[in-house]
Amino acid sequence: MLPLKDMFFFQRSQHEGESFDNFVTDIKLKAKTCEFDLLKDSLIKDRIVGGIRNENTRARLLREPDLDLNKAENICRAAEATEWQLKLMNEESGVQVVNSATNNFKRTKGNVSCSYCGKEHKPRQGPAYGETCHKCHKKGHYSSLCRSKPVSIVKSEGRDDSVEETFFIGSIGSHSLSNEWNSLITVENKQVTFTLDTGAQVNILPYRIFKQLKR
Repeated sequence: MLPLKDMFFFQRSQHEGESFDNFVTDIKLKAKTCEFDLLKDSLIKDRIVGGIRNENTRARLLREPDLDLNKAENICRAAEATEWQLKLMNEESGVQVVNSATNNFKRTKGNVSCSYCGKEHKPRQGPAYGETCHKCHKKGHYSSLCRSKPVSIVKSEGRDDSVEETFFIGSIGSHSLSNEWNSLITVENKQVTFTLDTGAQVNILPYRIFKQLKR
């Protein structure tokens, strides 16, 4: 039966969150109370391999040829330092991501990049608010950021190349001598009474009748 002090030694394992130096120091203190004599360093090495908490480190120790106590301690310290370094890097990366997201949120919630003045400010508090654009004459933005499409004004100086023609229509009086000179003609599906003039070159009708035909 193992003495109680030996049992404490062989049952000692690294606790969660415990540093390797604290773990190996406690093992060595317990080994001093045991009567291991020349086997002490070898048993401490074995206890490190069996009690180390990190599974990857244990696998590394088991692969090491001619492993002794000194090698075991160096491997464990190097693995622990690497683990802590990676943890710090991940934490710093996480802080940067959080800060970036926070800044973006503040920028979105507070100042925004304005498409009316080109600067960052809170909503409805920009320098262009209330200003009149010189291009479109609308308020609320600068002319340099005006979204109105330019309108080209084309001035046309047309010439009337048509040849003016003169027609003789004679004189139309209000007194008709006889109904023989009147004729009922269909225009635009409507009956219109025309006064015949054999000497006229064109036909004319009052504007009021023309409007009635267009209805």
